[in-house]
Amino acid sequence: MKYEIERKVVSLSRNKAIIFGSSVAKRMIRNFEEFSAETGHAGISLLYQAIYYAWSVVENVEFGAKISSEKCYNAAPDSEEFVSLLTSSAIDAANACGILIDFVNGSLNSVRDISKLSIDSVDMIIQNKTGVEIGDIESYIEHHPEMIHEFNEQLYVLNLIENLDLRDPKSVVGVCLEIFK
Repeated sequence: MKYEIERKVVSLSRNKAIIFGSSVAKRMIRNFEEFSAETGHAGISLLYQAIYYAWSVVENVEFGAKISSEKCYNAAPDSEEFVSLLTSSAIDAANACGILIDFVNGSLNSVRDISKLSIDSVDMIIQNKTGVEIGDIESYIEHHPEMIHEFNEQLYVLNLIENLDLRDPKSVVGVCLEIFK
């Protein structure tokens, strides 16, 4: 499934890539929220602003001030300072939002990197939960229900936007509502 996701992501138009990257990054923010609830670390609203800014570009509406990717990257917690099991996932969420904003602002960074960050984040969570040495850890993780869920979530969004007519505002809003419900 990982390769199917990658194949579909690289074929997306710019705006569809922004939609996909936004959906994956938004789901990653959930881990940042859990981390923040556990540690008191700030930055959630900034990461959501990054998602809203990216969508404003797709919908061609005025958002206000541009969001800086640097601010997103700086919202990541310092791994030396926090010992939470969610630290790595929170870092990944902040980095995903930074990559998204870089992409929106014309960088050659790819939303494929956001997809990979999300998959790596789920991988780390599974490893932390398992806490045991498993012979074929890669196969175990790839077939773990949480990883299957992540693959399915990404494929669902990719399939949803594959034939999306970006010129039809109702379709774009409908996809937005479906993805961010």
